[in-house]
Amino acid sequence: DHLAYDPERTRLSGVSALAGVSKIRGAFTYSGLVLGTSPGFELNDIGYLRQADQIAQEASVAYTLTQPSPAVRYLRLALYQSAGWTWGGEQTLLRLAPSVSTTFSSLWSAAVSGDFRTGALDVAALRGGPALRTDPSVGVSGSVATDRRRPLRLIADGAADWRLGTTGRSLSAGLEASYRPAPNATLSLRLSGAHVSRPDQYVTTRSRASALDYVVGQLDQSSVSVTLRGDIALTPDLTVQLYAQPFLAAGRYDRFARVADPGARRPEDRYRALDATLDADGTAYAVDADADGTADYAIGRPDFSVAEMNTNAVLRWQYRPGSALFLVWSRGQSQFDPSGTLDPLNGFPDLFLAEPRDTVLLKLSYWFGG
Repeated sequence: DHLAYDPERTRLSGVSALAGVSKIRGAFTYSGLVLGTSPGFELNDIGYLRQADQIAQEASVAYTLTQPSPAVRYLRLALYQSAGWTWGGEQTLLRLAPSVSTTFSSLWSAAVSGDFRTGALDVAALRGGPALRTDPSVGVSGSVATDRRRPLRLIADGAADWRLGTTGRSLSAGLEASYRPAPNATLSLRLSGAHVSRPDQYVTTRSRASALDYVVGQLDQSSVSVTLRGDIALTPDLTVQLYAQPFLAAGRYDRFARVADPGARRPEDRYRALDATLDADGTAYAVDADADGTADYAIGRPDFSVAEMNTNAVLRWQYRPGSALFLVWSRGQSQFDPSGTLDPLNGFPDLFLAEPRDTVLLKLSYWFGG
């Protein structure tokens, strides 16, 4: 009720304010802030605004071990809390995240954190439709890394998240190796993969005689990527950075449903299953929304398989203190098909045959004064 859409308006106005306090010295630290941005606040012509119509609150407390022991050189215990509301008082977030990070006497390091969220309202999930209730979730993530002083360093990390009372979940893992063949050069290789299952991923909005249907579906998405980096300092003022990342992702949809009661706390009350039949050529679904035996509308098949290859090289020359010249070459290659299958053995080699888009940039900065 606090929002009104006027298509005749040509100007927006609003306010944004932030207040915070923190203690950053000593073993025990804390911080807290409150941020408010009104619905009419809009400054993307001169900056970047991710979201308006929000009130956000954040707080954290932490304890850091300042005296090393024989087994542990560094230890930090932290608790982070955040909450959010729209300008009209709808709660969009309530989160609690404890974490522990440590560095052992061997200079190996490790970290683990949790993520607990209550049910809330997502005002963007239906792409302009009503706010959609989200389910409570619990998550955990962790990482371990070897001694950064060694020429070869390994890092392993992973994360998992579950949406309580639903089939929603996400899993991810990564392994990175960083090698320093010389004091002025570093090479790294990272392998990562993820799988996400969402029971209520937005698909489309369709009109019928008696209603406006917001259609969601069960999305199962998997992705894999390989990231290569190289950093070489030819001289203290001349460096070269190399980057390449082939990336594959695929997603399949099924179990389509319409949003019946977007604010209902139970998923079975929130959604109504749709009878969706894939047509003969496999490009669209015929949907019988009112179960009368006749299709009310069609939705395009939303399955996808995406392959991307991004490569760039950066030459940086600092020709005087504070002033630098950058020469950048960037290449992008991509492929898409609606199969919804992930095939790394064929997908990665095929990327090198995709039509490239090359860009060359030259940037010069000069520091006045000093």
